[in-house]
Amino acid sequence: MLTQLIPEVLSHLGAAANQGDNHAQVTTTPLREHICRYRISLPEKRELHLEIQLNVRKICVVFYFDKMQNDKRIADFSDMEKKFEHTLTGARLEGYTTNNVIGYNELNGRHYNSLVLYKALPQDFLWNSAEKLYFAQDLQVMIESLAQEAGDLLISEKTSG
Repeated sequence: MLTQLIPEVLSHLGAAANQGDNHAQVTTTPLREHICRYRISLPEKRELHLEIQLNVRKICVVFYFDKMQNDKRIADFSDMEKKFEHTLTGARLEGYTTNNVIGYNELNGRHYNSLVLYKALPQDFLWNSAEKLYFAQDLQVMIESLAQEAGDLLISEKTSG
């Protein structure tokens, strides 16, 4: 699921807004059997980095954003809620909860702010292919929304590491 289904579904990001084959490119980096990092290169030359941690009973989705300078930097979680109001409202309706503290992470020598969401999984998630597909497709919808709201918080391809 982490290395096949999710990257396949996420590769269709931006397809509705663009004509032709100008889709997102997804780079998948498995970190452990249950953790995978994704770099999504969007058609408009921006990137979104995220990580999915799959547990038997829950899933954790971590979004990474450039640490911005001055007034563009998100200072606290209330700023994050304002910036991603539409996305977080939809995620909560789908059963996600948020970690109400912004994370600060370092990846490949660069510093990022992170938004962390958790979701309890159905008991049969690991062997129910319909549940896995629903999760991957719902994740795609959440990422489409988040990418639209993120604006300049998304990572520019020329500065990513």
